[in-house]
Amino acid sequence: MCQCLECGKELLTSYNLKRHVKTVQKQENLYKCEYYHKHFGQKRNLKRHVDHLSISFYLCEECEKEFPRKDNLVRHVKTVHRKKKLLLSYDHAGSKKQVPIAPTHGKRLRKVFQCVECGKEFPRKDSLVRHVKTVHRKEKLSTLLQRYKCKECRQCFHRYDYLQRHIKVVHRRDRPFSCEHCDKSYGHMTDLRKH
Repeated sequence: MCQCLECGKELLTSYNLKRHVKTVQKQENLYKCEYYHKHFGQKRNLKRHVDHLSISFYLCEECEKEFPRKDNLVRHVKTVHRKKKLLLSYDHAGSKKQVPIAPTHGKRLRKVFQCVECGKEFPRKDSLVRHVKTVHRKEKLSTLLQRYKCKECRQCFHRYDYLQRHIKVVHRRDRPFSCEHCDKSYGHMTDLRKH
C-alpha cells in the first residue's frame, strides 16, 4: 500500500500513486476542454469527451477555430480578436453559409441546427439533413427510409413491422378482421372500419 502525502489516499501500487499525483494533485498537468471548461487528468479522456460532443458548427472567421456553442464564439472573438460584428458559418449541403450573429451577453443558448432555405430549426443535425433532403431536394421521406424490401414484389418499407404486415396481408392473404354482418374480411382494421 502506498499513501498520497497530500490527501492521504491509499493506493495499491506505486504506479497508481504516481498516476494519482499526476492527475489529481498537479493542476498544471490537467487537460482542459476549451468549450466547456472541464478538466481531465489524461489526454485520452479529454479526447473522448471532445469526440462525444456534438459537431462544432460555430466558426471564427478570423482564425477558423470551431466552437460548439455560439456564446463560446462570442467570448472568443471579444477576448482574442476584439471584433464587434461576428459571423456564424456552417456547412449546408457542401457550401458554406454565413449569417451575422449578435453577442449573447453570457446567456446559455439552446443548440440548434437551422435550415438556411426556410429558417426551420432542428435539435439534431440528422433531423436537419433529413429535412433538407425531403423538403428542399424534393426527395420523399419514404424513399430515404426504405430499408426493408419485400422479396415477393420488391415493395419497400421503412419499418420492419410494416413489411411483415404487408407479407401477411398481400402475399399470404391473411385477413384477420372480419365483418360481423357479411362474409368479408380484411387485412387491416382501418379497411374493416371503412367497409
